Amino acid sequence: MPVEARAYPRPLPNPEWLGKLSEEIIEPDLPIVDPHHHLWDHPGSRYLLDDILADVNSGHNIVATVFIQCGSGYRTSGPEEMRPIGESEFVRAIAEEADRRGGKDQDLRRHRQLRRSAATEC
Repeated sequence: MPVEARAYPRPLPNPEWLGKLSEEIIEPDLPIVDPHHHLWDHPGSRYLLDDILADVNSGHNIVATVFIQCGSGYRTSGPEEMRPIGESEFVRAIAEEADRRGGKDQDLRRHRQLRRSAATEC
């Protein structure tokens, strides 16, 4: 199913600025669940599997992450209320690739935007 390509609505990260500071990891063995991350593929900006793996493998003991929707990969056709399901499909494909690579487990929460009554079957 085709997905919508959206322009990234925020300023892009500046790698030079981000590289100016490196902090010591105080408790490298402390298990951490990152409660909030995004994955996206917008024109001019991407943050995908290799990006998150670089971040979670940067020295902290990240044992899980929670995906929060950010509007990437929406379907471009079909009922309007079902278009956000494309983001779940997009993230599921990334999670499946992570599984194939044998990487760290990710607790990917799927988002379903409901615009109809609770009785509507999705």
